[in-house]
Amino acid sequence: YPALTLRRVGKGKAVYIAAPLEKETYSHQRRLVTDLVKYLLDKRTVSYEVPEWLEVMAWRDEKNSCYQLNMLNSIYEVSNLIARDLKFKLEIPEKIKQVREVGTGRTLDFEYVDGALLLKVDEICDFSMLRLDY
Repeated sequence: YPALTLRRVGKGKAVYIAAPLEKETYSHQRRLVTDLVKYLLDKRTVSYEVPEWLEVMAWRDEKNSCYQLNMLNSIYEVSNLIARDLKFKLEIPEKIKQVREVGTGRTLDFEYVDGALLLKVDEICDFSMLRLDY
């Protein structure tokens, strides 16, 4: 039986991995998933400079005209990890009007350089969710 399957679904692709990735050591899991995502994407739309332990998830929410950007401490045994000076670059077709930290409602500054949105986050502790409205 295959350990990994790749199927076309609508305009995209879906992957099933028959492995307990959450039980693998963090560095192996991150490398496998990162390499797989890079393979599936035609073009990288989100890039970032964050600590290795910080998991970053981004997705487009068409219904609410926004993108969500979640940052999560992926070391479950350790809490209260602080990440500082995080940098994100998003190459997306929509023009972002506002970036807001969901938990606090605080708006964050951003800029566009060569058509890409550049965003800096000063500090997070374990988790943060950003909403980028377009």
